[in-house]
Amino acid sequence: MSTSHAQGMLFVALFLASGPGCSDAEMPAAEAPTEELAIEGSSSAIIGGRPTDAFPAVGALTYRGQTLCTGTVFAPRQVLTAAHCVVDFHPWELRFVLGPDAERPERVLEIAELRPHPRYHEFVNDIAVITLAYPAPVEPIGLLGQMDYSWVGTPLLFVGYGVTDGRNKTGAGRKRSIAIPIAEVAPTTFRYSEDHGGTCNGDSGGPALYREGAGEWLVAGVTSYGDVGCLRYAVDTRVDAFLGFILDDGGDDEDDLTVEEEDPTGTEEVHGWEDEPNDVKQQANRLDSPCSFAGTIGRRGDVDWYRVVVPGGATLQVDLTVPMARDYDLVLYDSSSSRLAAGENDEGEAESLIHQNSSTRKRVLYLKVFGFEGSYTAEERYRLTFGW
Repeated sequence: MSTSHAQGMLFVALFLASGPGCSDAEMPAAEAPTEELAIEGSSSAIIGGRPTDAFPAVGALTYRGQTLCTGTVFAPRQVLTAAHCVVDFHPWELRFVLGPDAERPERVLEIAELRPHPRYHEFVNDIAVITLAYPAPVEPIGLLGQMDYSWVGTPLLFVGYGVTDGRNKTGAGRKRSIAIPIAEVAPTTFRYSEDHGGTCNGDSGGPALYREGAGEWLVAGVTSYGDVGCLRYAVDTRVDAFLGFILDDGGDDEDDLTVEEEDPTGTEEVHGWEDEPNDVKQQANRLDSPCSFAGTIGRRGDVDWYRVVVPGGATLQVDLTVPMARDYDLVLYDSSSSRLAAGENDEGEAESLIHQNSSTRKRVLYLKVFGFEGSYTAEERYRLTFGW
């Protein structure tokens, strides 16, 4: 890898880390695990956020001594980070360092293997596992087993080594933390969005930590990307959606999905927003329980795919509310791309379809939303409701 290429990669990885926008609320000292998370207005964020010496399992991924990304030790030799942090590197080019200051690390650990998600593409499936050459001398942090749409409003603690100035990209290398509430939850990601600041370049791959009632911290998300100035929003990869990959149990993530029993009448509100890109089945937004999603057909030819897991014996019903004077259609397929059902009404009319899963086992189906004959609008959203 040439020096110029490495520098370019460094910028990209750090940018993604910048996840974004969030509240400029400060996080109380993480060293006091008996205290509750506090969301307070202040003049600082991880952009300028509060330095912390806590969470020794959170370290920095470095390239030639420079802070590249952040990661979390979740098993003696394994570190969780973002896929975009490692895809263009070889294991021997990177180091994982521990301590509050990445430029003066307490331990420097060599890396044996880099394992980005096999279907990572442009921040879709943005998660990776690093295997260290030998065990890290810290207590690992556990992984969150399940998240759902009810988590909106839940505060998480974001930790990373990113920059403190989003405009000039300076100040990276010191471990910092900030508490920010979740604003939206999607099938494989969640985001926060407040016009202040938050995670930024160098925080990519770092943890969004959730604190259980017993006081144990768990990794709920991995910082993925955000706006350029780190002032408006950030998107994290959901850990619970990728447990099969993370734990490398030989199964597809599809097998890890659990269908929650929810009242289908509770889907009137919007639980989440579509994640782009989702133009092909492999990038489909994942849904594992009854919910309501909003999205846009933002250009001519735009297609939105959704992957839904239907319980055995259940009847799936999908309703699509379309923007005025637009003609959007629905088509439901099975995993082999056979067409199962469709909603194809005229312009301005809502669409719906019904399909029964006659099997006693859960079934993975794919729904395509698109504009008939190129119909679209980038200004108005559609609402898609799933229930059974």
